[in-house]
Amino acid sequence: GAFFNKFYLWKIIAAAIITLLSIGFTYYPAIIYFKIYLTFLSLITIFLFFEAVLYLKRTLTKTAKIPVFTKKALLITVIAGLITFSLLAISYSVAAETRQCLPAQADLVSTKWDCLLEQTKIFIPLSLLILICIPLLTAIANLLIYPFSYILKERRIKKASRLMQSFDGTVIGIAGSYGKSSVKEYCAGLLGQKFEVIKTPKNVNTEIGVANYIMQKLRIMNELRNDKINKLGKNEKKKLEIRNWKLEKTQETEKLRENYLVCEMGAYRIGEIKKLCNMVKPRIGILTGINEQHIALFGNIENTIKAKSELIQSLPKGGVAIINNDDKNCRSVSIPEGVKKITYGFNFDSDVQLLEIRNLKFPPEALCPPLAGDQPACAGRPLAEEIWGMEIVIKFDNIQKTMCLNSFGKHNALNILPAIAAAKEAGMSLDEIKKTVENLEPPENGMKIKTLGKAVIIDDTYNSNPTGVRAALEVLDGVNKPNKILVLDDIWELGKESERIHRELAKIISEKKYNKIILTGKNYAEFMKNELIKNGISRDNIAAEIILSGYITIDSAILFEGRMSKKYVKRIFTNP
Repeated sequence: GAFFNKFYLWKIIAAAIITLLSIGFTYYPAIIYFKIYLTFLSLITIFLFFEAVLYLKRTLTKTAKIPVFTKKALLITVIAGLITFSLLAISYSVAAETRQCLPAQADLVSTKWDCLLEQTKIFIPLSLLILICIPLLTAIANLLIYPFSYILKERRIKKASRLMQSFDGTVIGIAGSYGKSSVKEYCAGLLGQKFEVIKTPKNVNTEIGVANYIMQKLRIMNELRNDKINKLGKNEKKKLEIRNWKLEKTQETEKLRENYLVCEMGAYRIGEIKKLCNMVKPRIGILTGINEQHIALFGNIENTIKAKSELIQSLPKGGVAIINNDDKNCRSVSIPEGVKKITYGFNFDSDVQLLEIRNLKFPPEALCPPLAGDQPACAGRPLAEEIWGMEIVIKFDNIQKTMCLNSFGKHNALNILPAIAAAKEAGMSLDEIKKTVENLEPPENGMKIKTLGKAVIIDDTYNSNPTGVRAALEVLDGVNKPNKILVLDDIWELGKESERIHRELAKIISEKKYNKIILTGKNYAEFMKNELIKNGISRDNIAAEIILSGYITIDSAILFEGRMSKKYVKRIFTNP
């Protein structure tokens, strides 16, 4: 990470040189040592000063990334702080015993201030070196607590596994390089109309995250079922948000007794999804797609496929594997014997086939407008505000259905398909599914489209991956506005494939002829700029700063793509 960043290495090397020069100057007081020492010390001090000023500016403008201090993070910070202060104390001790200031050499200095100056020559560079190495010291602190945190994590996972044995419902696992959170939201929304459903929150998808969630939520549900809610204290009720999980008797009679747990599954290395599956034991597994998104973690696409497919390999006999049939990497995954396979996608041989997408714009307080030669699926449904959506035509079990979806883009149309397959597998009819789909809210972390002045703002800042960026560009192309602006962040975690993928993306963007391309990434902005220029984009059309106020007052569409672009979306709505 940051420790191996070339600028960070430059700072460490400079601090090391200053330290060596200061030691050399202390023992060999030649003027050349002193001049070089002062030069390096001045350069690194100026560099650190400007770095501090830039960070302060980002903090004041609320564009700096603020760390989240979990209990583990706080513990690591405390240990790293203790190590840092210990090293500073040692460096001070070393400086205090410099050759010029030893009692036997007291005659070499005329005053105490001369001695202090000699000590400073050692202490300042050593301190600089220690402070610059704080990320390395933090990594050491993390290694020191790893055995203890590992033991505690394993105990937590075992407790969650035992608690899952009392869960009498069906677990749906969702894995893939992209689309997991959106598919999870769609699954929970669809099944929640007929069944009792719980889902892992937000982007919780690691072993310990899922284990903590299970221990919190399933314990509450067990208390509720056993009618022991009164045994929980007031503070505990508030903390665990009991009100959100209290089941009214009327609702219990309307819903079937079967439960569903929809679990998003992520991984940083091979074996982690398998461990998650051993804990929650999914019967239905959804593989959303596999691409280069996590190559930085897994090394190559083969390892990525192996890691993501652990969900499918963990399914029991009688289980169901729902696979993205448009993704060649998903198609290559073998299905265990006795597991039912359901495919989805545009491909003609998909079990759940997406036949057509029709983009719609619903104006305020209007009804969904009829389409030429066809009555739209959402006709007659009043809408309180401007909503962008689409009509999708699907074929499942040789039955064709048209549904209205309150989301936008080809990727969202694909994301609803595995949820439809899971709902059908749960026993819902296509008519029930159609009715529910048309009332689903867009995923909280999915693409959002809003209007501001005369501009259409496309917010796709939750995450970014090669497939998602291409889909977002298609959405921008589909908006009927004469002026189009792209605000683009780097795609992260691509490893050795980063340059190739960013080069391909630059080629795609260069064919779009956007009015302005604003690059917000830290690592590949300059690379993308050069590639865009190579592909014929004028330098005048490429920028590194966000100046969009002029486009708000004219007919324009602005796509904000990638995590680092999120802060600019907030800024444009706060100060248009």
